[in-house]
Amino acid sequence: MRVIGIDPGKTGGLVMIEHDGAVLVWDMPTYQEARTGKTLKGKAKAPKVKVDVPRLAEILKTATRESETIVYIERQWTWPGEGAVQSFNHGEQYGRIIGMLAMRGVPFETPTAQAWQKEFGVAKPKGSKTTKGVSYAKASALFPGVTLKTERGRILDGRCDALLIAEYGRRKHGGNRPLTS
Repeated sequence: MRVIGIDPGKTGGLVMIEHDGAVLVWDMPTYQEARTGKTLKGKAKAPKVKVDVPRLAEILKTATRESETIVYIERQWTWPGEGAVQSFNHGEQYGRIIGMLAMRGVPFETPTAQAWQKEFGVAKPKGSKTTKGVSYAKASALFPGVTLKTERGRILDGRCDALLIAEYGRRKHGGNRPLTS
């Protein structure tokens, strides 16, 4: 069984764990949308990063070409303090991915972040606002051969989370054998 894990969103990622344990990683494809006009302070509006939906569809088409594929995509919802526009954008992206999978007839499950994080003991360290460091530590320990940092040392948290989501799915489908990465 081929398992794909998806951390949706513009900084997310996609990871596929093959039958033999080989791992393929994609960063969420994005582009910069030019914006015209000026801000209230008179500065030019910064370009907006958007998910490249046609490229994402091509990745999903390639990754789900085998019939024995299941996708695990982290369930999305609004967060306290998140603005309406940001919530809408998250939901729109999540819905696009679900729609692409449904149109291709690919089975998928939508675990919550809490479900897959519990599997690996990922929790926010005291005084931290994020689980990035913990996710990185768990993912790099399980998959030492996968690049999870940039050349300058920045954690690629979308990759880390997608990798753990895929491994969560693999374990749910009886994949408890050791991996070769």
